[in-house]
Amino acid sequence: MEEKKEKKISTKIVPFFVLLSGFDFMSKFGHLTQAEADDHLDENMEKWKEMCSKYNIKYIENQGAMSPFTYGKYNAKLSKRLLNDAPFCGSTNTCGVIAVFNALKGMGITEDYVEFPNLLNYFETRSVILNGYFGTSFKGLVKFFKDKGFDIKFFSGRKINKDNMDFLEENYTSFIFMSFNNKDNVYDMMHHMCITKEEKGFYIHNSYNKENNFPTLYDAVTRYNASNGKVSKPIAVCGIRKFG
Repeated sequence: MEEKKEKKISTKIVPFFVLLSGFDFMSKFGHLTQAEADDHLDENMEKWKEMCSKYNIKYIENQGAMSPFTYGKYNAKLSKRLLNDAPFCGSTNTCGVIAVFNALKGMGITEDYVEFPNLLNYFETRSVILNGYFGTSFKGLVKFFKDKGFDIKFFSGRKINKDNMDFLEENYTSFIFMSFNNKDNVYDMMHHMCITKEEKGFYIHNSYNKENNFPTLYDAVTRYNASNGKVSKPIAVCGIRKFG
């Protein structure tokens, strides 16, 4: 019996500007109404309180544990096509919101909007893509920080080079990046992650990798997933800091 060939498309054929703009465009039409998002808020808040009572949560490091949370709106056709009827829940699509949560925590922000369910509610009505089946728009994450009064610097595609990453490293506090998990195959999907400055270097949160600490920001965004034997491909990186 002939083996089924793995689907494989190189990320080289993907124009990153079109990708980011396309996701941002789709988020304008695929988000939830405020009423739909508010229906999830109370339940998500209860789940969050339950989780916080069991664990001392500073950063969210395990997206797989977020399955109790609802983010987006179930669609039978999309679930069949994109998830093979696997459960549609927070463990599959909340990496962008987790990255925002971790970045805010890294800067010591304690306002109510930092609570994870409140962030889910915010992005469901503004930046969720195709009911949540493609997660959250990176440009939507950037806009969130701008709207909250943070200073943001954003690079994408070929501008993710050592000089620009060194500039972010020197001038900004927390970082969010979006990356292909494998530059050789689009089907290995993408991931949003937060990076914070720690004593041992630059730490990637919620990365599922054996190696999380890197000596520089450039190393972190370009060597992500190397410990899994893959060469990743950063799509966009933003530096975030509080004004003043």
